[in-house]
Amino acid sequence: MPGSTTTEVLLWLIFLLPGVVYSIWRANGRKNVCPTCKSAAIVPLSSPMGQEIQRAFPVPEPPTSEPLVYGENTPDSVKYMGVAFLVVVCIFFLWSLLK
Repeated sequence: MPGSTTTEVLLWLIFLLPGVVYSIWRANGRKNVCPTCKSAAIVPLSSPMGQEIQRAFPVPEPPTSEPLVYGENTPDSVKYMGVAFLVVVCIFFLWSLLK
């Protein structure tokens, strides 16, 4: 997806309408790309060329997955969403105090 998750979260938190527009733009720009090289020129595995490439470069076995522990191996997007959630909770708390 084009754009930045951080920018999207900030726009949603600060300005509602630009956040909506940015989210729609990001969703419409979504493409299937190669996870390794990020190229949009993907060869389907059902094609003869795709089968030839698959034979030449076999897919390695995935590593055994370790349980996700919040800390060093946590993806940045998860950390940012946690921070964004805390900011929203604080804003609502302060807003309720000012009423």
